[in-house]
Amino acid sequence: MPIPNMTPNRPNKKGQFKFSMYWMYALVALFIAGVYYLDDNSITKDVSYSDFEKYVGRDHGVTKIIVYSDKKEAEGYLTDSLASALFHATQ
Repeated sequence: MPIPNMTPNRPNKKGQFKFSMYWMYALVALFIAGVYYLDDNSITKDVSYSDFEKYVGRDHGVTKIIVYSDKKEAEGYLTDSLASALFHATQ
Protein backbone atom coordinates (compact mmCIF):
# COMPACT_ATOMS: atom_id res chain seq x y z
CA MET A 1 0.00 0.00 0.00
CA PRO A 2 1.49 3.39 -0.96
CA ILE A 3 2.12 5.98 1.76
CA PRO A 4 -0.16 8.98 1.30
CA ASN A 5 1.35 12.45 1.00
CA MET A 6 0.89 14.05 4.43
CA THR A 7 1.78 17.60 3.39
CA PRO A 8 -1.18 19.73 2.42
CA ASN A 9 -1.27 21.24 -1.01
CA ARG A 10 0.03 24.80 -0.76
CA PRO A 11 -0.59 27.40 -3.40
CA ASN A 12 2.43 28.71 -5.23
CA LYS A 13 3.66 31.88 -3.45
CA LYS A 14 4.88 33.82 -6.47
CA GLY A 15 4.90 37.58 -6.06
CA GLN A 16 5.37 37.50 -2.30
CA PHE A 17 8.11 39.78 -0.91
CA LYS A 18 11.33 37.97 -0.08
CA PHE A 19 13.80 39.63 2.30
CA SER A 20 17.30 40.11 0.99
CA MET A 21 20.41 41.58 2.60
CA TYR A 22 20.67 43.96 -0.35
CA TRP A 23 17.58 45.75 0.99
CA MET A 24 19.38 46.28 4.29
CA TYR A 25 22.44 47.68 2.49
CA ALA A 26 20.19 50.01 0.50
CA LEU A 27 18.49 51.30 3.67
CA VAL A 28 21.81 51.94 5.39
CA ALA A 29 23.14 53.75 2.30
CA LEU A 30 20.01 55.93 2.13
CA PHE A 31 20.31 56.77 5.82
CA ILE A 32 23.95 57.81 5.45
CA ALA A 33 23.17 59.89 2.35
CA GLY A 34 20.31 61.60 4.19
CA VAL A 35 22.48 62.47 7.16
CA TYR A 36 25.17 63.80 4.85
CA TYR A 37 22.85 66.04 2.83
CA LEU A 38 20.63 67.23 5.68
CA ASP A 39 23.46 68.09 8.06
CA ASP A 40 23.75 71.79 8.94
CA ASN A 41 27.36 72.77 8.35
CA SER A 42 26.95 76.46 9.10
CA ILE A 43 29.55 78.35 11.08
CA THR A 44 28.26 80.67 13.77
CA LYS A 45 29.75 83.37 15.93
CA ASP A 46 28.11 85.20 18.82
CA VAL A 47 28.72 88.94 18.69
CA SER A 48 27.54 91.93 20.66
CA TYR A 49 24.94 94.30 19.29
CA SER A 50 27.47 97.06 18.68
CA ASP A 51 29.66 94.67 16.64
CA PHE A 52 26.58 93.55 14.71
CA GLU A 53 25.78 97.18 13.88
CA LYS A 54 29.34 97.58 12.55
CA TYR A 55 28.93 94.52 10.31
CA VAL A 56 25.65 95.82 8.92
CA GLY A 57 27.17 99.20 8.17
CA ARG A 58 30.42 97.86 6.70
CA ASP A 59 29.89 97.85 2.91
CA HIS A 60 26.49 96.26 3.35
CA GLY A 61 28.13 93.12 4.75
CA VAL A 62 24.86 91.53 5.96
CA THR A 63 22.50 90.22 3.27
CA LYS A 64 19.66 88.99 5.48
CA ILE A 65 18.58 89.51 9.10
CA ILE A 66 16.13 87.28 10.97
CA VAL A 67 14.90 88.47 14.37
CA TYR A 68 13.59 86.01 16.98
CA SER A 69 11.62 88.21 19.39
CA ASP A 70 10.76 85.36 21.76
CA LYS A 71 14.46 84.49 22.26
CA LYS A 72 15.62 88.11 21.95
CA GLU A 73 18.15 87.05 19.32
CA ALA A 74 18.86 87.87 15.70
CA GLU A 75 20.64 86.04 12.88
CA GLY A 76 22.55 87.84 10.20
CA TYR A 77 23.65 86.26 6.94
CA LEU A 78 26.96 87.69 5.80
CA THR A 79 28.33 88.37 2.37
CA ASP A 80 31.22 86.17 1.26
CA SER A 81 33.76 88.97 1.60
CA LEU A 82 32.77 89.86 5.18
CA ALA A 83 32.51 86.20 6.21
CA SER A 84 36.01 85.45 4.94
CA ALA A 85 37.39 88.55 6.69
CA LEU A 86 35.75 87.69 10.02
CA PHE A 87 36.23 83.95 10.20
CA HIS A 88 39.69 83.64 8.67
CA ALA A 89 41.00 86.28 11.07
CA THR A 90 39.86 84.24 14.12
CA GLN A 91 41.33 80.90 13.01
